[in-house]
Amino acid sequence: MFHGLYLGIIVIGAFVIMIPNAPLLSILYFSQAVNGVLLPIVLIFMLVIINDKSVMGEHVNSRIYNYITWATAIIMIGLSAGLIAATFL
Repeated sequence: MFHGLYLGIIVIGAFVIMIPNAPLLSILYFSQAVNGVLLPIVLIFMLVIINDKSVMGEHVNSRIYNYITWATAIIMIGLSAGLIAATFL
């Protein structure tokens, strides 16, 4: 399932790039903006999984690492909100 989905995403990306006269720089900027907006969401899910003792066992984050990672996540959310605000204003 994973490999099929991965292949499908690559094929769709290749078809979009192969469109004649496609604005490639605009597509590049848009994809990176979407990447920046989705990054905090993925980061929060990763933090939840990393702190789940039933998943990670003895390898869960310590208290200091939790402070650092949650601070990083909050900063990333703020930067993404700034990106969205700058895009619409």
